[in-house]
Amino acid sequence: MTRRNMMLGSAKCGRIPHYNVITWNVRGLSTNSKQRKIFTYLRRNKTHIAMLQETHMSQAGLESITRKWGGILHGTITSSFARGVLIWISGAVPYVTTNTIKDPEGRYVMIEGELDGRPLTLVAIYAPNVGHPAFFRKLSPALLTDPHSPVIWGGDFNGILDIDLDRSTPPLRGAPCRMVTNTINDWRLNVATHDIWRLQHPFAREYSFYSPVHKLFT
Repeated sequence: MTRRNMMLGSAKCGRIPHYNVITWNVRGLSTNSKQRKIFTYLRRNKTHIAMLQETHMSQAGLESITRKWGGILHGTITSSFARGVLIWISGAVPYVTTNTIKDPEGRYVMIEGELDGRPLTLVAIYAPNVGHPAFFRKLSPALLTDPHSPVIWGGDFNGILDIDLDRSTPPLRGAPCRMVTNTINDWRLNVATHDIWRLQHPFAREYSFYSPVHKLFT
């Protein structure tokens, strides 16, 4: 599970009730057993909004999840065992959707709407391993009907934000991951977002993935 890679746009939205939002690379959600495992966990942990990546879902699969687990669901459709994102909103959340934007390549889905009568946009992202600059240039508030709405960006960015804190060992000078980090942070500044987890834990080291090839945690 990803404990980070969730950012909030800088627009002022006032005080709203507490909602539990989770982002998770599920590495496939096409089987009934995997769906049951994921959504049982979400319900058990009182998740209000879930942003899932690498869902590998067909239209029939998305409709099946809605029938079995309820709530509001918006996701991308993929024809192969790759990519795919979805946003699931619990039926207990008073969110009203007004507009949806889906990436035809299955890399992001944007939902515009209102939560408790206030505008709020949700964006689930699954960034590619390569071609980061071109991908992040597409993720502009200009895509949105209401560019002034607060935005929660959540997902798998396939990169880190802090070279020193987000890896168990620092990369070599000139390593490709440094360029990826620069790309993500340039985009983050351009769209005026804040890393929610890092704001709450400015010096913490906490990892959710281990690469046996590179022998490091991120």
